[in-house]
Amino acid sequence: MTTKTDTNGYVLIDSCIYCADIHGSGASTTIFTEGVERLNFTLLVPEIIRDEVLNKYHQLLSSCITKYQNSTHNIQMFTGHWPKLDFPEINDQSIEERFTKSFPYSIEKSQVSLLPYPQTNHQTLAIRAISKKKPFNEKGTGYRDCLICETIKEFFISNEDAKLTFVTMNHRDFLDNGKLHPEILEDFQSCGIDPSRIETFQNIGEFNKKYFLPRLTELDSLLEDFRTGKETRFNVNNWVQNDLSTLLNDDEWAEVIAGIPHLSSYVSKCEPSLKVSYDDVRQLPSEDVLLSLSITLHVELQISFDGQDYDRDYEGMCELVGEPEGYLGYCTTWIPVETTIALSLVLDKDTFTVKSAQVDELESRDGYCEAQPHPVK
Repeated sequence: MTTKTDTNGYVLIDSCIYCADIHGSGASTTIFTEGVERLNFTLLVPEIIRDEVLNKYHQLLSSCITKYQNSTHNIQMFTGHWPKLDFPEINDQSIEERFTKSFPYSIEKSQVSLLPYPQTNHQTLAIRAISKKKPFNEKGTGYRDCLICETIKEFFISNEDAKLTFVTMNHRDFLDNGKLHPEILEDFQSCGIDPSRIETFQNIGEFNKKYFLPRLTELDSLLEDFRTGKETRFNVNNWVQNDLSTLLNDDEWAEVIAGIPHLSSYVSKCEPSLKVSYDDVRQLPSEDVLLSLSITLHVELQISFDGQDYDRDYEGMCELVGEPEGYLGYCTTWIPVETTIALSLVLDKDTFTVKSAQVDELESRDGYCEAQPHPVK
């Protein structure tokens, strides 16, 4: 159950948090999802919490559909002998599948880590329930809450240096005066887990206020500086003219730009940008800056070809190079092609020099080609 280590922090939110805003449309949830993605946090999702939330969604959807069906039936009864009204059928299975696929909150999958059900034996859980130790309550109920605690415990054991933030509105069973309940901490300590490794919050708003809002404000300010030209440490046109062609050639994008498979293509030059769109700014665990931008420009392609290239794609070659005149031997020509490229650049946190770069999307003659999702705020 080890998880990725290139993260700014691990956060786990209880099922009650999800169910309180199951569609993720609330202000606090919106800030939270943006913070996880832009500040490179990892959202831990225990399978027990996922299953609880999906079941809750099923119940809510079923209730809504039942109300809808009853309402349509009453309307049909009310209209009497009028022509029958056709109401659309609701595909509840499709709706649930879409929700399941997007859970949690459509956060990028690279920022989510699913934690399996714990391996704790039934006897251990039963003894804790009989003893009514937290998170079990005075009636001995709290099985699912105990599975969450056991999942967190196994996460700590498997990830010895990791710290975790736990957000729950279930204050009665998990917390005591805003801190993790002493009986739960005692159980963690018996497994060698330092209590300082877990921090608790009673709602998403409190967590956002401490960890996300100040840093998101800084990133928004930096993004605005890029867009207005106030940020001058990174000169996009200098980078485009000096380094972009190397990136495109090293990753074999020239053929994609040309739009003809197996054609000998090489980016010989990149002209200054015709249009630049600064799409997002994110913070990496190293505190370096991940800058996402889209550039429209002319690239000069060096194309080497012969008659066989025309035989493979005559229409494409005519569009790119022109119609052949008579016998065609081996030729080389240089052709300017306008394209739009979506890029992600890692900038040094102090100097803003480019430490690494990758192409996320690129417009070819055949349409857009996506290598990986491009971050856009």
